Amino acid sequence: MQTISVFWFRRDLRLEDNRGLQEALRGPFPVLPIFIFDENIIAELEADDPRITFIHRTLLSLSRAIQESSGGLLCQKGIPLEVWKTLPEQFNI
Repeated sequence: MQTISVFWFRRDLRLEDNRGLQEALRGPFPVLPIFIFDENIIAELEADDPRITFIHRTLLSLSRAIQESSGGLLCQKGIPLEVWKTLPEQFNI
């Protein structure tokens, strides 16, 4: 299994002018971009909350842009620490 780096999109859902992402891409390993829908936050919101709709639309756009560069965006839902604990089972990080 190939070693990778992981870049976690948390609050900054931009490809351009995203210093953390740019630093990850300069590293020696391929970068897996991820986004985690935090259940701790989602549980407090209405199902049709406009913020969730905005994030979803932004992630779709972000995912399309990443796919144009032959990549992919991994989206997960859960408690972030628990999601992070599962990543080494799937990837060599």
